[in-house]
Order: sequence, then C-alpha cells, then structure tokens
Amino acid sequence: MEQLITLDQTETLYGTLTVPDNRYEKVPGVLIIGGSGPVDRDGNAPGMKLNIYNQLAAWLEKQGIAALRYDKRGTGSSEGDFLETGLQDLIEDGAAAVRLLKMIPEIDEERIFILGHSEGGAIAPKVAEKEKVQGLMALASSPKPLFDILLEQGESVEREISEGKGIFYRALKTGKVNKRMIKKQHKVLKELLDEEASKKYKNVNVKWFQEHADYDPREAFHRMRIPVIAVNGGKDAQVKAEDVSAIAQHTSGPVEAYVVEEMNHILRHQPEEFSIIKTKRRYSKQQNDNLSHELLDHLHPWLQKQIQ
Repeated sequence: MEQLITLDQTETLYGTLTVPDNRYEKVPGVLIIGGSGPVDRDGNAPGMKLNIYNQLAAWLEKQGIAALRYDKRGTGSSEGDFLETGLQDLIEDGAAAVRLLKMIPEIDEERIFILGHSEGGAIAPKVAEKEKVQGLMALASSPKPLFDILLEQGESVEREISEGKGIFYRALKTGKVNKRMIKKQHKVLKELLDEEASKKYKNVNVKWFQEHADYDPREAFHRMRIPVIAVNGGKDAQVKAEDVSAIAQHTSGPVEAYVVEEMNHILRHQPEEFSIIKTKRRYSKQQNDNLSHELLDHLHPWLQKQIQ
C-alpha cells in the first residue's frame, strides 16, 4: 500500500511511503536515500528513467518492511532549487525523513534502517549520526571522497579510449579526446573550489561540490557501530567494485561486504563488459529490467537477521 507523504524542511519535500498490509503488529521501516544528481523518489532524472527506488520499495514491501523514498529538493514534486542544494542539506533532509518514519504509527521505531544507493550510501553514516537507526545498507557506494571518485572515473574514460577497438574509439584517440578531457576535468575541479573562479559555473551545483570537498565518508563509516552491509557490482563503471572492502575496512561495527560480479551501477544484471562512455545508452535500455536477483539474495538474509 502506497501513501503520499510530505516532509517539511526549509523546502517542502514530497515522497512515497510503502507499507505492507499488516493489521496486527508494527513493521520495520527503511529510508531509501538516492544517488547523486537531480534524482527523484523512483531514481529517475531528466532524460534518464531508471526506476531503482520504486523497485526496491516494492521488494521491501514483499518482505514485510515499509519503505520511505522522497524527491530531492528541486526534483519531482519537491520544492526548492536543486542547484542550490548542498551536501549538508541532503544530510539534514535524510535525518528529517528518519524522524518522520519513527512517527508513523504502523512502523516500529526500534527497527529503522537506511538504504543508501551511490552517494546515498556515502552520506548514510552522517544521517545515522543525527538520527539513531538499527542498520545501514550501502549499495553501489564508496567511502572515498567525491573528488577521488571523479578523478578515478576520468582515468577510466582515458583508459577505455586508449584500449578501445574499432572506428569509434579510433576517432576519439585521433582527436586526443582522452588527454584533453583529463586536463579539462582537473581544471574544472580546481576552479569549483575557488570562490571567485566558481562563479562562472551557473548551471553547476557549486555549493554541493564545495561541501563534498570537506567531507570524507571514511571518517563517518569509522564512527559506525551499527550493522552495515555493502554490495557493489563487478560491472559498475562509476564506483569500483572493490570499494566494498574499503567500507568494511573503515566500519567499526559488524559489517558484511559483497561483490555481485555481473551487476552494474543501477543494480541491474549486466553480463557484458562495462563501458563508462556507453553507460547512458545501456541504462536507457534497462529501465524496465528487474533488480539483480543476486543483490536481493544478499540483502534478504541480512535484513531478516536484523529485524528479528
């Protein structure tokens, strides 16, 4: 059963609460925190329909678990300006959503969990510091600082172009796209952190970049004492699969870490080799695909153990 909810912050946010039909006892609840970019409650962004979080909510409902997901500021039905939404705003909104979950009569406030996807997994520990929860799920996520991940992605593009075969990659190499791209990326990241130089970036969320520059998720994970499960994909072109080991290394409490070898960043099965250059094309073909069964096979026993 789905219910529309509102979350009153400095801007009013709108979302969906999915509650299993259970008239006899309170049920556990999960807050879903989405990844980076102007992502709505279902994991969709302008020009990119992915249907990640509505699928996760539906799966959780089948497990007898409620799920809350919401549109970020300036996305979907929510008020505000996404380009003015900083990292701290995202964290505060997540904490407010946990508080809302605890107030819902059908939900057991002693069995509240956070599920963070991509950036959502990196900021989930900060949300958990502000509002007590019983566990944390980090999917397709990393404890590395954002700028480190962006530089790794740039290096992946350069490597893919250098090693790629065929006319497409040959044209990119001939135009020295890889070399020029890396040089431009370093220049842009440097300017975004400069108070004066960053003013020229009118369509970029400068506040978000600058606040991320001061945030190291590894420190937040280190303060975690609650159970954590981290699952990454071996075909993820945006976050390294092995970063689940870094989450396990930096987490102080009980932690489980898994790599689903044939899963990509949007939590879908992908037997083909990953390509960071062709991710958008691949994602657009997978919007109606089911979530990775192997991912859910890892989450199910962990959740059942925590909610007992």
